[in-house]
Amino acid sequence: MKLKSFSLKSLSLIAGIAAISLASVANVVKADVMVDGNTNPGIEIAQAKPKNYDQKWEKLGLTDSQKTQMQEIKDSAKKQMQEILTPEQRQQYENAIQSGQNKKQALSSLNLTEEQKTQMKEIKEAKKAQMEALLTPEQKQKLQGMKDNWRSRRQSINR
Repeated sequence: MKLKSFSLKSLSLIAGIAAISLASVANVVKADVMVDGNTNPGIEIAQAKPKNYDQKWEKLGLTDSQKTQMQEIKDSAKKQMQEILTPEQRQQYENAIQSGQNKKQALSSLNLTEEQKTQMKEIKEAKKAQMEALLTPEQKQKLQGMKDNWRSRRQSINR
């Protein structure tokens, strides 16, 4: 009997320590999220860029010129997308981002018309095509290999 009560007390103590440890780790991870160079402790982890987001471009070995051109393409696409939105939708989008939603969540909450959805899709596809057109054949081959690797990892996780 004494052995059982000791085990239950020990288990309770271990469970309490584990809960406190997990809560502490979650807070540390949240505090380390960086957005545009600023620490934002209230931002959810999902909003942070994936660890390999910038590494992807580093692995491709982009030149400074390519990096500049890609940034210009992204900026242009962002501007075009914002022009599609009504002033109310732009405000709603900004509020959603500030409240911690990621871009995809924020866009899906805007109740876009079919025409707006079509225009957004066309802009995204044009951006992707323009960015890929900047790559050398070797960089395109590396990018395709990376995409194949991501797909296979994602499929193995979803099984």
